Amino acid sequence: MEYAAIAASVASAVGSVREGYQRQAALQQQAAMTRIQTEAQRLESERRAIQYEQQGTAILRRINMANAAASARAAAGGVMPFEGSAALVATMSEKTGGREYGYATEGAGATRRMGLVAAKLGELKADQYAQAADTAVESGWMNAAGKLGMAAFSYGKLGQAPAPVEDRFVQPNLM
Repeated sequence: MEYAAIAASVASAVGSVREGYQRQAALQQQAAMTRIQTEAQRLESERRAIQYEQQGTAILRRINMANAAASARAAAGGVMPFEGSAALVATMSEKTGGREYGYATEGAGATRRMGLVAAKLGELKADQYAQAADTAVESGWMNAAGKLGMAAFSYGKLGQAPAPVEDRFVQPNLM
């Protein structure tokens, strides 16, 4: 009967090692998936930043078109195109457009910074999964070693005579 228990301990030890490697594989897959998701987030942040930059470029284009139109109207009306009210219209257009361009530029920068932060956090999470994968294997081997140690201890006890039992509570002879 004891030999069956030892065999079961050995089989359990092998199972612990296999479980450690299976957990390692699962955690490595999670790390890889996290890295892929992190790269996708980084690319999405860059895409949004480019959209902000395109917005800024469109704003600058509209400023130029508005200034050109104001100058053309002034020149067509016989007024100096870069002085007086025409220059005032251009200055106001540039001031308003410049503010909008600043918002777009800041939006692009903020989006890129947030993308970098998200990418760093994703990499840290992936590294944690990778570390946990290594720990899973070590844990499997340690569990197996413990089970094999117990099996060896049990095997060492086989065939030994039981230890004598000493009766400490012997009644004294009162006669």
